[in-house]
Amino acid sequence: MPKMPKKYAANPDEFRGIRNKQRKANYKKTRKNGVIRDWTKQEDKAVLAHDIPDAELSKKIMRSVQAIQIRRSRLKSGQV
Repeated sequence: MPKMPKKYAANPDEFRGIRNKQRKANYKKTRKNGVIRDWTKQEDKAVLAHDIPDAELSKKIMRSVQAIQIRRSRLKSGQV
């Protein structure tokens, strides 16, 4: 969990509300209709190829950068 800035120390509920709004906004950028999707073979190939930066790939395949990095790690280690 991120550290709470000093200006919110008096009101932690306000901090949680702002943080949750930001999280929801980020999810909207990468999820289609809020549905969790399975990874396709084409997405796996693009993740493993690592031809373009993860930030660009995330916009292209509608996945978060963190999800791409985790998926690449799992593919390389044979977990999936």
